[in-house]
Amino acid sequence: MVIIVALTLFITANILMLLAHVPFGIAVAQSILEALQVNYLLIPEGMLSNTLLVIADILNVFVFALLTVVFAAWFYRFMSNVHVREKIVLSKIRNLSGHVIVVPFNGFAKLLMEDMHKKGIKAVTITSDRNALSRLYDARELALLGDIKYADTFDSVGIGKASFVVACSDNDMHNAMIAITAKTANPHIGVIAKVSSEANIPKLNIAGAYKVVMPEVIAGESVGDEIAKRAS
Repeated sequence: MVIIVALTLFITANILMLLAHVPFGIAVAQSILEALQVNYLLIPEGMLSNTLLVIADILNVFVFALLTVVFAAWFYRFMSNVHVREKIVLSKIRNLSGHVIVVPFNGFAKLLMEDMHKKGIKAVTITSDRNALSRLYDARELALLGDIKYADTFDSVGIGKASFVVACSDNDMHNAMIAITAKTANPHIGVIAKVSSEANIPKLNIAGAYKVVMPEVIAGESVGDEIAKRAS
């Protein structure tokens, strides 16, 4: 209903501008700018005293107010929806045991989680991106919003009962931070870390990762094994 009222006012404002002999394109563009409260004038200053333009300007102020209400309602509904889903996910995580914590969520994490699902392994991921969290919830994944620098983040995903933490950032130092924070939250947790540079392997080991993997090496070995099978 509010959208219909806003649209009606917007159209009315444009009609008034057209009656005041403002070109159609300029009228529409000016109405959009005013409805968004953008202070930019397209109409010649000499025409601004026209009563019809003054009324159109007032109508566009109301359009802005109505749009603000609509967007605020949408945002509140979105946030409420995320909050409810987060509570549901938290209740499911509390019942998990022996699961794997995958952090952060990225392309590598997505493929890894898909593979674990096929094998019946429960996985939970941590993301700092609300949009990514919403997409994960839509995909029925167990995920929470959090910061890898805090042990509380890992506590919230059940690290006390988890079997492994997989640090899969594209940044080796981020993976070292994940290993350190995870070990702080649970000194007995096994940490597997993705690494991009061989030179950083000792650093990740010192940070607490007992196993370090390079996806490029694994992929190369897999292709090599496949070629060897077919050649034999």
